[in-house]
Amino acid sequence: MISGERLKRFIRSGFLLTPLFLLACSSGGGEENVPSGSSLTPAGPPITWALKNPMPTPRTEFGVATVNNKIYAVGGYSNSGSVLRTVEEYDPATDSWARKADMPTPRRQLIVVSVNNKIYAIGGVNFSWDPNRLIYSYSTEEYNPATNTWASKASMPTGGTVNRVLGNRFIGGAVANEKIYVAAHNNPGTLSPITHALEYDPVTNVWTSKTQPPFSYTRYTVASLHNKVYALSDIGELAEYDPLKDSWIIRPPLSTPRFRTSLASVGGKLLSIGGGRNSSPVDIVEQYDPETQNWALRASMVSPRVSVAVGEALGKLYAIGGSSNASETFPSPLATVEEGTPTVD
Repeated sequence: MISGERLKRFIRSGFLLTPLFLLACSSGGGEENVPSGSSLTPAGPPITWALKNPMPTPRTEFGVATVNNKIYAVGGYSNSGSVLRTVEEYDPATDSWARKADMPTPRRQLIVVSVNNKIYAIGGVNFSWDPNRLIYSYSTEEYNPATNTWASKASMPTGGTVNRVLGNRFIGGAVANEKIYVAAHNNPGTLSPITHALEYDPVTNVWTSKTQPPFSYTRYTVASLHNKVYALSDIGELAEYDPLKDSWIIRPPLSTPRFRTSLASVGGKLLSIGGGRNSSPVDIVEQYDPETQNWALRASMVSPRVSVAVGEALGKLYAIGGSSNASETFPSPLATVEEGTPTVD
């Protein structure tokens, strides 16, 4: 916890403590004031959820990526209070887990994506308990599942000065046209937070700056669909990025805004899964149809959780891990795995 006096010292010193930071340091860690969002269309065909074999390492704030219909869980924060470099492979066909080569750099809140059967772990942060002493990572590391080996790649640009207090830098990323796109929220300690977007080309190992996201004051969860990139903010705002035009378009907001929800794509739709409302984890699932630009409620998960990692394999969703409480400073990591089978419209 951070005392009121310490908060005053931070404010006097010029650091902007974002709402995310303040929430993380409270007992709940949630957002109380959120926009009402767009109206829900009637619930369509449901998702059927089923519990599967738990992940060997309970964790939260990690990433997942799929290669050859196997899902790889990378990094995160464990229930022993450690920032992880652990990699575990889940095979949906056999409902089994296997340990793989550790990631070189331990980190949580990182981006994990796959391109051309390789997995990329990008950015993140290392802290175990003190939200005032973050160590940011800008590493880009490539994992080859075929050889079970890691290789270092060009580091992600920093995006300017950033302070070391939790709530001042967050990143999200997804793949489109075989390139990786990163949306970042960065508060250097002024009243004007900075957002920026980056493109990473795994073929050339080069980073390029792109048009910044339209939301400048919050973190994002990011996913791709039909070679477009979607950024969903912690207060429910949605924006669509076209890599060919290097431009963003505002789309209808989430109907039930949730902090630290996860965004994934399956069956030509986007799904916002889990997250937190009013300081508590929720099991809510909403689906966005880019053709109609409508959100629709879908069947809830079995387990309410924030920071759940969501992967896709063989046309099914897998909601893995996360935290059973909303605190970022003292989370309760989970090993839970739920398989979601969407019903076709």
